[in-house]
Amino acid sequence: MTTMRASYLIAPERSEVREVPVPEPKHDEILVQVAACGVCTSELHTWLGHNKAVKLPRLMGHEPSGTVAAVGSHVTRFKTGDRVAMLRYGGGGFAEYAVTLAEHAVRVPDAIPLDQAIMEPVACLVSAMERTPMPLAGRVAVVGCGFMGLGLIQMLAHSGAREVIAIDIDPHALDNARQAGADVCVLASDVPSEMKVLGPADAEQGLDTVIEVTGAQPGLTLAGELVRLHGFLSVVGYHANGLREIDLGLWNWKAFTMLNAHERRMGVLVDAIGKGLGLMEAGKIDMSALISHQFGLGQVDEAFQLMGSRPQGFIKSIVRPADDPIRVG
Repeated sequence: MTTMRASYLIAPERSEVREVPVPEPKHDEILVQVAACGVCTSELHTWLGHNKAVKLPRLMGHEPSGTVAAVGSHVTRFKTGDRVAMLRYGGGGFAEYAVTLAEHAVRVPDAIPLDQAIMEPVACLVSAMERTPMPLAGRVAVVGCGFMGLGLIQMLAHSGAREVIAIDIDPHALDNARQAGADVCVLASDVPSEMKVLGPADAEQGLDTVIEVTGAQPGLTLAGELVRLHGFLSVVGYHANGLREIDLGLWNWKAFTMLNAHERRMGVLVDAIGKGLGLMEAGKIDMSALISHQFGLGQVDEAFQLMGSRPQGFIKSIVRPADDPIRVG
């Protein structure tokens, strides 16, 4: 085994599969045969060509899982054949093999299928949940019911919240939210005025905790309107396409706390992977309900096109390098 197939982004919206050398693990790394890699919204901007700082050609994919194929000379935590979830920032997951630091990988329990063990996004959700206050018997809203929002709703169903409210612009997304465990599902256009706090006349209204997961201006605006006085706004949405406006006067007056819930500490994320796998093993997170489409290595562009259009039934795609071409949705 000296070469492998890997998908490279070579131009905006254009990828190609190349035959390249299999990477060799350094002394503190492991080589993993990739079983699956999640397709992340954060990479959509790169695929579209909006991220001008990215040099092409580029390996993409940072949510891989797989089986250890080789270990570096100093690695003692893993052995060949171990099933792992791993962090691979900088890309490399859309390939038959990928390397990562051993300290950035976590063993996957046997009961969890590897194509469901795409744990980087789950780790982000676990970190966000740990940093976002969830008052016992409080009212919590999730604004945005895509993959990340649905994962949060699954976890919130076990948080002790009195009421979990799901809000989205798409009624089909709300159907998914209801299945994920939301108590109340509301179209963004139909949010009742009694949920909002827009001034002193509404001072007794609003929600204890609001989690924004849209990554878009309207979702952020609505989330800010829903938080009660001295409540909590957690921004989980990935806001990568331009500036955002906020009504800082209203936010000042409401005196709520806002958290940028994105996590950049690798050690925290690795720990969160372990916790996420524990929740999955206990049946608290059901990834099978959140992965809607599967693609082969030569279909990466199709996966990003689907993400951009978000047709009915789409939640999240994975790429499976060993199966090419496939499409399940």
